[in-house]
Order: sequence, then structure tokens, then C-alpha cells
Amino acid sequence: MKVVNFCGSRFTEMRGDWEKIYFLAMKAFHTLGYKVRVSPYLEFPENPLPEYTIVGIEDNCEHIYIYNHTYKELVKKNNFLGKKTFFLKPTGPTGTCFTIDPEGFAAASSITYKEPYYHNLKVGDFFTTVVDNIIKNKAHKWENRTDIVLDSSQDAVLPQNYTLVIGQMPADSTVTEMSFGDHWEKFKAIVLNLLEYSSLPVVVKLHPSLLHETREFIQLFERYQRDIALFKDRGAIVLSGFLNLHEVLPAARVVIVENSTAGIDALFHQKPVISYGYPEYHWVTKDLRHLQQLATFVDDISWYDREKANKWLYWYYTKYLCKNEEDVYNLLKEYLEP
Repeated sequence: MKVVNFCGSRFTEMRGDWEKIYFLAMKAFHTLGYKVRVSPYLEFPENPLPEYTIVGIEDNCEHIYIYNHTYKELVKKNNFLGKKTFFLKPTGPTGTCFTIDPEGFAAASSITYKEPYYHNLKVGDFFTTVVDNIIKNKAHKWENRTDIVLDSSQDAVLPQNYTLVIGQMPADSTVTEMSFGDHWEKFKAIVLNLLEYSSLPVVVKLHPSLLHETREFIQLFERYQRDIALFKDRGAIVLSGFLNLHEVLPAARVVIVENSTAGIDALFHQKPVISYGYPEYHWVTKDLRHLQQLATFVDDISWYDREKANKWLYWYYTKYLCKNEEDVYNLLKEYLEP
């Protein structure tokens, strides 16, 4: 008997998008002939579990195990991996997208370490249909959340052909666990380096929740406020709050990220991306290892291969991301083949 266990580890209360992801995965496994077992620690307060599920999981080296928002290296310390293990995580570029990966999520996913097969793909009308629709609708990964509502108004006057530096939440696991060192310190060093050595204007886009969520932590809040004032004093334009990234990307010449999903948004806008956190899309970015090279990479973007970047993005969106029941079924079937 083939069995899959949905484990109650990391996030346990499944509402909204999380519930949709879990129910789609459960249905796909059921269709593939698996007995679906669900941890009693997983809560689904909005809708009952599908009738074919069994509450209670088992430790068995022949079973499949499902976790969320984590990665294999962290799970195997205290949990069971079984025959195969998969990790679920909502992501961008829209509120309907999520990943199912055998290694983890974001920079800890399998596609970070094994280059996908995309070089010979035909992009076709992908950018004039799917991508143009995402940009036109200003879609983003938080669009189904009520606690994060992005604003499409832009008060600041932005120059043309500027360098856009995008920040992440410094406490996010994608930088505290998947990267080395303090994200804010790296972010600050990059901004100040560009302001001193690059010939292009600099726009700094803070994470929407940065000041909102750290306001109650006085030392952190004062640290960010002090550094933001320094950025402005040196000539940068700083964008804070819940501004939609689609309002900012069109006029950018080059985009700099650590490993944020904002890098995917930049690729949708066909912008050259410099990354310094080895994200899953590093295959089509300029991999920044040394700070002294930054201004050169920004001022001279001859390293950018638009065709290659477009092919990777086409593969990522159509072959790797899950958006619906068919995507989930096809991906799991591929993963589960002997």
C-alpha cells in the first residue's frame, strides 16, 4: 500500500491559500493511488478534510512525507523523511502560485543546486500573454492576504534607468538560515557602495513590512531609521511601505536582490538581476561574490543574457510552479516515478 503522510511540522494552522495547497496535494496523491494520512496537529478550521483522508500519521521508511515552509536539512534532525519527502510553500508571482519541492523552498529548493533543463525551450508568446497579464494586473504573492494590501500610488518622482536595490525582512529564514550574515548590513553596504562608486541613480525599495513590523522593537527600528536617513543624505531615493513592486520596476535599469522572490518579479519585467544570496534563479543573474565588483556590474550590464533569462522564467512558471490541480498532479507524478 502506498502511503503519504502530511506532517504537523512548522506551520500547523491551514487557512486560505495554505488550505488550498494542502487540499490540492491531498487530492493528487489520492488520484495517484496513495492512502492519505494527515497529522492531528494540522488544523483546517475553514473546511473539513476530504473524506478519503485518515487522521494520524505513521513512521515508515517506505512512506512519503510532506512538510511545509522548511527544508530537508532542518527536518531530518527531528522528523521522519521516509522514502521521499516534499515541501510545500506559497510563492510569487501571483497569489495562486506555490511550490512542491523534494529539497525545500526558495534558496533551499532543489532547483538552486541542480540546473533545470530550460536552454532549449521555446518561449513562444509567453511574455505577450501570461507575463503581460501579470504585469497589467499588478499581481503579487500577497494578493489573497488581508494583512498586506499593496498600494499602487507612487508619490516619489523616480528617474529613468536607475539601479533598484530590493530589501528583505532581516529576520526571514531565507536570509537568516539560507544566507550568511546580517541581511541589513549587506543591504546597507550595497546601497552605500553604489552611491559612492556607481554613475547611476539609486532607488532603495524596503520590504513592505520592515518598518511596520519592527516599530515596537525600538533598537531595531532606530537602526533602520538611522540607516535610511543616511541613504537619503547620500542621494538615494528610498521607497517604504506597501508599494506594489510593479510600480517601481518599469523604469529600473538593473535590479539587486539577495534571494527574494522580488527577483522573479524583476525577471518578469525582463530586467538584469544581480543576486548576492544564491537564489533558485541564480542561473540567470549576475552572482555577486565581492562588493568591489558591484559598481562595474551595475554600470556595464553586458553580462545580461535576456534570452537565457526568459527561457529560465518560462520553465519556472510553466514546468515548476503549481497554480492548479493539473500542475500538482503532473509534478507529483514526475517526482514519484521510479
